[in-house]
Amino acid sequence: MQKHEKYDTRYDIILGPGDAGPNTGAGPAFKYDNVNMFDLHLTG
Repeated sequence: MQKHEKYDTRYDIILGPGDAGPNTGAGPAFKYDNVNMFDLHLTG
């Protein structure tokens, strides 16, 4: 995750397939721009 501009609570997030870091497999990537944790509706 990367902080968005000067805010400590806004992020640009890219999610990809797999769990191998930069060596993730082929597949879709999902990009979330300028979001906070409440926007993502995370649970748990």
